[in-house]
Amino acid sequence: MKKNKITLGLVACRGGSKGIPRKNLLKINGKELISIAAEAALSTPEIDQVICSTDSEELADIAKKANLRVPFLRPKDLALDDTPMLPVLEHALNWIEKNDQVTVERVVIVDPTAPLRTSEDISKVINLFTSNEADLALSVHLSHQNPYFNMLEKGENDFFKLPLGDEANYGSRQSAPIVYSINTLCWVYSRNAIINEKKRIPKRTIIHEFPENLSIDIDTYEDLSRLEYQINKKDN
Repeated sequence: MKKNKITLGLVACRGGSKGIPRKNLLKINGKELISIAAEAALSTPEIDQVICSTDSEELADIAKKANLRVPFLRPKDLALDDTPMLPVLEHALNWIEKNDQVTVERVVIVDPTAPLRTSEDISKVINLFTSNEADLALSVHLSHQNPYFNMLEKGENDFFKLPLGDEANYGSRQSAPIVYSINTLCWVYSRNAIINEKKRIPKRTIIHEFPENLSIDIDTYEDLSRLEYQINKKDN
C-alpha cells in the first residue's frame, strides 16, 4: 500500500566543484562517493524513498547505477557555487509532492562528501529528530575553535575583535561555553522548516554529536588525506 506521507532521502551533488574538481566522482575503496552515500541511505529503514538531485548527466548515470531514483536534472540556477541548500531541498520536495501525489514530512540529507557515515548513523539522527518534534536535527562534532575564545573577525579601522563581542571575552578556553562544528554526516529537515521557516538553522534545532574521526567532510585535498588516514587506520 502506497504511503501518503513519506520521509525523503536526498543525495545532492553538483557537477562543479572548486576545492577538488569533479569531487563527487572520487572513489573510496573502489566506490564513487555517490554510491557510498546511496548505499547508506537505501539501507536506512526510516527513509521511504531516496532520490538524487544533480545538474550533471554523468553524476545522474552513476546515481542510477547505485539504485538511486533521479527524477529530474536540477536547474542550473540551483547548482551554482553559492547556491544555498534550502532552495535545493524545496525544489526536490515540491517536485516529489506534485508528481508522486504524496506529502514529504521530512527530508534527510545524505551528503556524498561524508563517506564514513553508516545507515545506523543516519537512523540515530532521524530518531532524534522524530522523538523531539524538531524542525532540524543535524550532525556535529566537538569544535577545537571557539568564537568565545580563539576566533577573531575584522572590525572597524582594521582592528580585530571577538565575533561575539566584548561580553564574550572569556579569559580561558576552559571557561568559555562549549561549541560544536557542524558536519555533513546527516541533516534532517521538517517540511515546515523548508517551506515556511526557510532558515538554514531554524529555531527548533537539535544536534547529534559524532566522534570527530567520523566527521570528515571532503572539501579539500587535506580532507581527502585525513579520510585516507582514517580508512588505513581502520583497516590496520
